[in-house]
Amino acid sequence: PPVMLDEDLRFQLYSGKVFWCGHTTTGIPVLWAYPKHHITSTVQSETLELHLRYLCDRRRILQLPVPVPDNGSEDEFQDIDNSSEMSPKSKFCLVIDFAGLGMKNYNLAQVKIVIKLAEELLAPDLEAMYFFNTPLVFWALWKVVKKFISPELASKISILGKDYRKVLGELIPADKLPSTVGGLVEITGEEWIYGYPEDLLLADLK
Repeated sequence: PPVMLDEDLRFQLYSGKVFWCGHTTTGIPVLWAYPKHHITSTVQSETLELHLRYLCDRRRILQLPVPVPDNGSEDEFQDIDNSSEMSPKSKFCLVIDFAGLGMKNYNLAQVKIVIKLAEELLAPDLEAMYFFNTPLVFWALWKVVKKFISPELASKISILGKDYRKVLGELIPADKLPSTVGGLVEITGEEWIYGYPEDLLLADLK
């Protein structure tokens, strides 16, 4: 019989709360997150962990060629050894838009799960993490949350100010940047529908 995708996981995948989109000017994949779409009362701890592990696993397929400056060569991209620890392909960036964040999106137990998995699965390959659109409630919660984050992970976090569009625009090419932050990609946390061939997803989860 066909494998059926767990409905709770399906809901998380299609919510648009976290997704891979584009890459930086150096070819590093970018993971986008919109915490306002994470309603804690609708998420089981097991599903949350499976969702995050799935997202991490999907990074394996994002083997992007790395753009190099024009040096007169006919090759637009430079092929690099992905096995190298210094390979940009093995790194990634995390960008989190905290606009609309509220208490319905916060649960300390779930935050601890996310931090634990981030330390385990993400921290070694995380190039940088950017927070922006941080409301007052963020700063109140941040005082608690940051106590559970390791110094290594914390050192990679940048909290952007009102110039976040400029910063992100310099980091990510316009044709890979969501329109909500000044790019050309018509993707928003509210309107975009996360879609994919389900048989490929089921194969990944087996």
